[in-house]
Amino acid sequence: MASERPGGGSSSTGGEVPDSCDLRATVEWHFGELIEQVSVEHPVSRRELRAVLATVEHEGQRREEELRSVGVPVQCEMPGAVFHLPGSVWRSVEAAGEVDQREAVAARDVHRRMARTVTHCSAPSDAETDLFVLCSPRRSHQR
Repeated sequence: MASERPGGGSSSTGGEVPDSCDLRATVEWHFGELIEQVSVEHPVSRRELRAVLATVEHEGQRREEELRSVGVPVQCEMPGAVFHLPGSVWRSVEAAGEVDQREAVAARDVHRRMARTVTHCSAPSDAETDLFVLCSPRRSHQR
């Protein structure tokens, strides 16, 4: 990925919350063609999917510490972080972002495909575990 990341290449820090346009640009840059592919295969428009991914990204950023404590980090060479998360955590992120079922299925599909691509790992074997890609982790504290 040769293009610079939206916002000058750095992730947000501190307590600031990026606006929805910035998050949409971030998920567009990060997930690219996957948004198009998944929107063709699921009953959501490209615009809806981009908005849902931005909502999930915002909720993931807000809950990053929790994601890091309950998820299993997966090593990858990309901006961002990939976690194997219990399905209940994914569902709570979706619920907090008020994502409906069809949007949630499409968003999980985007995350699953991106995580498999960048980490070269297979999907978790446990049906209750799913992959979550945090595009712009804050990393405000070291663990």
